[in-house]
Amino acid sequence: MERLPNTISASQARDLILRGQAPKNLNVRDTDKASHGTRLDLSNQIDLRELPEGLTVWGFLDLSGCTSLRALPPALVVKASAWLRGCTSLQDVPNDLKVGYLDLSDCTALQIIPDGIEIDSLSLVNCPALVSLPRKLSLKGFLAIDRCERLKALPHELWVGVNAFILNCPILETLPAKLTVKATLFLSHCPHITSFPMATIGQLHIDGDTGIREFPVNALFGGIHLADWDWLTDLPSNLNIQGYLSLEHCINLRTVPSDLRTWHLHLRHCTGIVELPTNLMIRGVLELTGCTSITKLPPNLKDDHLEPHGDDYYVDLSDCTGLTELPDDLFAYQLFLHNCTSLKSLPVAFRVGEILDLSGCTALTALPEKMSVGYSLCLAHCKNLTNLPEDLQVGHEIDIADTGIKELPISLSHVRLLWKGVEVDERIAFQSESITLTEILQETNTVRQAVLIERFGFERFMEEIRARGIDFTWTQPLDWDKS
Repeated sequence: MERLPNTISASQARDLILRGQAPKNLNVRDTDKASHGTRLDLSNQIDLRELPEGLTVWGFLDLSGCTSLRALPPALVVKASAWLRGCTSLQDVPNDLKVGYLDLSDCTALQIIPDGIEIDSLSLVNCPALVSLPRKLSLKGFLAIDRCERLKALPHELWVGVNAFILNCPILETLPAKLTVKATLFLSHCPHITSFPMATIGQLHIDGDTGIREFPVNALFGGIHLADWDWLTDLPSNLNIQGYLSLEHCINLRTVPSDLRTWHLHLRHCTGIVELPTNLMIRGVLELTGCTSITKLPPNLKDDHLEPHGDDYYVDLSDCTGLTELPDDLFAYQLFLHNCTSLKSLPVAFRVGEILDLSGCTALTALPEKMSVGYSLCLAHCKNLTNLPEDLQVGHEIDIADTGIKELPISLSHVRLLWKGVEVDERIAFQSESITLTEILQETNTVRQAVLIERFGFERFMEEIRARGIDFTWTQPLDWDKS
């Protein structure tokens, strides 16, 4: 056979490999492409059974769908990514493998990932025969382990530079004794994991379908998200989380500890929470969406020692249907009170930095004097609100859809008037009887047209176009004169 140069192109290498004539120590690199731009594509070669020993690919190696491939060659080096998705006959990989990103998803016969491999990121999705991982594994990138039904143990030492996903491993018994995940650890559907080790985790996400029944206090976290922990009734004291604490659908949680310190507190649909402690301080975000049992908030919620900047500090109380009052000293750059149907009044001289959403607050009958909102005020669906204070201050826009308001005070003469988020003028908002059928049919903006139809009256609109035999479409303006 003709002597090959030290480096050959991906197309030359492909032809040699498929003919079974590739020698050892092939160096595959397309010299006319950028570094790591080479792609050796052998995907879906169902008769391919082996690769040459010592193969080096300066870029990407695609072996996806090579269903007859049983093993990778010794000393395989892939500078960027190696894709072996769906190599259903592959049983193991060499211990001297060096790859940037290794995708072994759907390798249903794969049993062992040996010690000694050097990889940056690893994907092991749907590897039901996998039983063994390296005792020590360090990844600069991410780790994904999902639907590995026979896997009982993770590496004793695991270091992941980005995210780690440990999902749907029904007999996995423990997490690594030495565990570091720089970004986020996602843990779900691992019912035999019952405890959390000493660990350093950027952010932790755990669903309720694990065996863990104690709040993970032995680790350092930048953020914690726990979902569907029905057994959780209280949180440990002296809990200090530098990022966020997010609890979702923890329906038996009654309160949070008074000494809790965190930048952001998210309590979503924790319907058992009745109140928050009086000395709780939040530095960034307070979210209580769907906490239907809470009736009021404590004073002094904001941590004044770390003043928030811009829109970093906001309060979301949407769908807190039991909320009846707000503390007098409450301030937020953004405050969302959507569908707080029991809220009857706001504090005197109430002030919000940027956005105040009161949409759906049906028990609200008046706004306080000297109230100010820096940018946007939404009053949509506040059906019992009929008047606005003469000294109300709003910086940019106000939405009054489906309210009883008949006019704006002079103090708001400069603001954009909205109807369900669509800009309208005072005639459309307050004099709906002046809207004509011709005006509706000639409107080219379908969203604005929908507002015109609503203000005109949908039943009346349908009756009039039927009477005139008009084939109405939302996108085609019609020229129909009606005086």
